[in-house]
Amino acid sequence: MEIIEDDLSRLRKLQKSEKDKRRYIKITVLLMLNLGDSVDRISTTLGIHINTIGNYIETYQK
Repeated sequence: MEIIEDDLSRLRKLQKSEKDKRRYIKITVLLMLNLGDSVDRISTTLGIHINTIGNYIETYQK
């Protein structure tokens, strides 16, 4: 998945200031995907289900 530069900049700023754990994880998933991490690796690293990552991707793309 590739994130456009404007969104990438905005996501990085949000990640630094986000206090809600769930939102922080969603942002981190998108940033990790953009860096080329696999869904399996993200799932293992963050301790979230693969389907959850798929939902985050789907929501972002909308």
